[in-house]
Amino acid sequence: MWSFVISYHSSNDIQKRSLLNNIENIKLNDAIDPTSTRNSIRGLAFEFSDEKMLLVYLLNEASEDYRNKHFDHFYSLNSNKYELKEINKKIVNNEKIDLSDEIFSNNPSLYFYLAEYTQTLNVVDSSIFDYIIEFKNEKYSEHELIPIENELYLAALFYAYYNLNEFQSIDKFYSDLIDFKLFPDSYSKRNLFWSLDYVMYQTGNIDKSLEVQRNFTIPLTEYLQDQSGLNEIYSSHGGYLYMLGKYQEARRVFQHALQWSDNLSNVNLTRLYNNLSLVYFKTGESGKYVETQLRALEHAKTYDNYDHQIKIYNNLHIFYRKNQNPSLAISYINRAAELAESISNTDDLISIYISKAVFEKDSNKNFEQALALLNKAESLIRENTSNRTVIRILSEKADILNAQGNIDKSIELQNRIVDIGRAQSDPSIFLEATIEVAELELKRKNFGDAKRLLTQFKSHDISIVDFSVLTLAQIIEAKLAHEDDDFARAEQRYNQTAELVLERARYSADYETGYWTVESEYLQLFESYADFLIERNKFEEAVQLLDRVKTINDASMLQNPLITSKQLSEEELAKDRQLTRKMEILRSRAFTATGDEKFELNTQIERLQAQKRELHQQDRSLTDVNTERPIWSVQRSLSSSQILLHVTNINNNYYISEISPSTATVKKLELTNERKDLFEGAIQSMITGRTDLELLFEVSKMIGITSLPSPVTSIIMMADGYLHQLPIDVLPLVQPESPFSYGSAEYLVEKIDIRHLNHLGEIFEKNDGEREYERDFSGFGVADFQNESTGRSLITLPRAPDEIRSVSKNLSRFSQKEEYTGLNATPQSFRRAAGNSKILHMATHSEISESDPLFSRIHLVPDSESGDQTNQIFAYELFDLNLNNELIMLNSCESGGDRAIQGSGIMGISRALHYAGAKSLILNAWSVNDQFAAEFANIFYTHINAGETKSRALQLTKIDFIKNSNANPHFWGPYILNGSNEPLIQKRGANLGNWLVALVFIAGFLLVSRTRQRVA
Repeated sequence: MWSFVISYHSSNDIQKRSLLNNIENIKLNDAIDPTSTRNSIRGLAFEFSDEKMLLVYLLNEASEDYRNKHFDHFYSLNSNKYELKEINKKIVNNEKIDLSDEIFSNNPSLYFYLAEYTQTLNVVDSSIFDYIIEFKNEKYSEHELIPIENELYLAALFYAYYNLNEFQSIDKFYSDLIDFKLFPDSYSKRNLFWSLDYVMYQTGNIDKSLEVQRNFTIPLTEYLQDQSGLNEIYSSHGGYLYMLGKYQEARRVFQHALQWSDNLSNVNLTRLYNNLSLVYFKTGESGKYVETQLRALEHAKTYDNYDHQIKIYNNLHIFYRKNQNPSLAISYINRAAELAESISNTDDLISIYISKAVFEKDSNKNFEQALALLNKAESLIRENTSNRTVIRILSEKADILNAQGNIDKSIELQNRIVDIGRAQSDPSIFLEATIEVAELELKRKNFGDAKRLLTQFKSHDISIVDFSVLTLAQIIEAKLAHEDDDFARAEQRYNQTAELVLERARYSADYETGYWTVESEYLQLFESYADFLIERNKFEEAVQLLDRVKTINDASMLQNPLITSKQLSEEELAKDRQLTRKMEILRSRAFTATGDEKFELNTQIERLQAQKRELHQQDRSLTDVNTERPIWSVQRSLSSSQILLHVTNINNNYYISEISPSTATVKKLELTNERKDLFEGAIQSMITGRTDLELLFEVSKMIGITSLPSPVTSIIMMADGYLHQLPIDVLPLVQPESPFSYGSAEYLVEKIDIRHLNHLGEIFEKNDGEREYERDFSGFGVADFQNESTGRSLITLPRAPDEIRSVSKNLSRFSQKEEYTGLNATPQSFRRAAGNSKILHMATHSEISESDPLFSRIHLVPDSESGDQTNQIFAYELFDLNLNNELIMLNSCESGGDRAIQGSGIMGISRALHYAGAKSLILNAWSVNDQFAAEFANIFYTHINAGETKSRALQLTKIDFIKNSNANPHFWGPYILNGSNEPLIQKRGANLGNWLVALVFIAGFLLVSRTRQRVA
């Protein structure tokens, strides 16, 4: 009866008539009051002489007179009913009910009614939740409740745990809750499941939150025609998908919600546009991000919501700062400042001045202006200014003063933060500032004070501070041990801390960006540890450390939500977040643990790592757990005429390791402003076509190219930083006659063939064996990029289609070939062909993203016959293609000069292609005129067709250009080979040569045998 009346009053008029028409019970029909749920419940109580329904009515009746009147009337008509009479009387009098009464154990649905209807009377208190749970623990299993009563009791149990914040207990009977079949479709049910959605989110089960929304709260809210509630649920639904990296699904949800824009308030519409813009940001659709942010801004202006306007201006400031557009970045933060000043919003104004200071410090390196802005922010501090804001100002000022060498003033500011932490009884603030002061004392060689502060720090519960702070404390301890000549302890501290930090990098990418944030403390650790190892002449250990640092973001890139969200289910993505969170907690404890406790914590971390690897079976960075090899094995893989140059950029230093078959050395090269200018000048001169050979020769001397041992004929290069943009084979070996004497210069490429790898582990990557391809060659050449339909402004490449045709012709020993030119060179045809081609050649434009390497893209033409008018392939989409190509050549604009994230190696399209399975890549670090690009490609593939290795083919092509075409490195220098060096086809006569060798061997064997017979 309760289910029917609740269902009836939650329905619209048509549904109500349908419900009544389907009920044959006349009494039930007569009892219903279409205008009032409470009256209908009362009518049912009297019509069916039902004490439970009377109880429900009384709980909802505010008038004591009415409660008395209907109570007396009911029991005068039903003198034989007495089971709930005493309880109902207490409700009439609004008295506390004795919940220990046996009646509740016999009728557990009563718990639900008492827990559900608490707004009108105060007949129960929070102790009801304890009784509900006690029944579950002690008596529930003894009762065989009818299905509807069981659902009502489970709803009561949910409310009990919910109100007691025991969310983990709810998860244990989640499957029972989502199996509800009889609980009426109503606001009561919708609100119950809305609360369940929140519980699942709070416990990290976002996949279950999404399941609840899809199966319950969204359809129920649509049924109830609650548009306001539906807007909220859709907003959180899109938010959950966003958290899991399901950006495309989140976009569809937010775009669907925009259909109701006419019914949305300006506040909700602004939020919706802001949410949608964040999705665009995460998928690399920069234009749409800005457009949607500006729409949100316009709506915020229509109702004078200054807070939203300031936040949007700040969002645009950050966006343009990340995309290296300083003029737009500063214009938007200035607009935010003007608006905050106009409304006298001091708190926002302080935050804006801090943002401007950070911009001046990081982007413009203008420390004086940054300090002036921070002083301005500090002058606005009032009594009600949050301590967090004050600390941020003091911390930023202390960092700048430290960088300027004013250590005393920096310590003074950090001590002010210590005092704030003490006054607020906030140990995390106090401890972080204490260790910052310890570092400054160490810097000015006050070792005693540094030790004292470190001891003070360690005497507290330091598991509450950030991982980066714990790292800094370990660095200080290692340096102090070094100063005391306790080298074993110093190395132990460095090693253990580095292992924890690197393990964290491997398994704990940021949930939303996918990248592991390389804090300054981590870089300080790696630099200090590398310097320590070099000082101790432990070069092999130093190289291993530097190689791991160099590729620190590999695992993180592959855990980017854009990639993992396509590989993992929602349940697996939620579990991945939970595992990461658990490991973070254990790592903080492991930092200071010793003995058995440390062993146990490390064991727990390893178990979680194994679970994470099981989830990420497609992620080589996690599943290949034994990639680190001893340096002697690297040396053994080198030929006698080969060396490996390994460069790692840490802070403002290059660590250049040179490994030969017999030696391994590491030198540190500080990147002074003069050296940065040298690199940038040399690179810029090549990009513009005015290559300055004298600058290149200075680079050659600086990094040791001019002093390479004479037997070397081959280099394996593992680049970092500027050396991604400056291929070393362009470097002159001797002083050039003039900056522009290109033809007479002696270049490294003329003596040595060079190929690039990303890290030491790639030396040991073996070919999986001969694979069958549908095509030997697929070429994509785009001349016209359909700018009118795509909104792009890409210049035409008129020779690109001819390049594809001529390359295909030159590969005469390869049979299965496909050419995609003109309107056939679409993203759809690329996806179909890319994974099934031995050689993939791209003569088109590529674009490098300044905000995120995975947003780098290859431009093609939209498919005129498809509803999808996309004309580009993003780097993150390449991971889905299972490429396994023997060679991919991107003969395009900007394909190789990808933005380097610290320690990442090449992280754009090239990195994505490599991890998507491509065995080797030819990339160009800057754009070249398409006539010369086509000529270069044709010569290169002629050598490939002849059976040369890839590095030899590239070397011969460059030498050919120098001798016969254009010796300016601008035209031949940008091409870089990354990956496997195996030839794509055997040289002509190679099989005949092998047969001749075999015949000579057999003839020799027979001759020896016959000679032995004669002797015998």
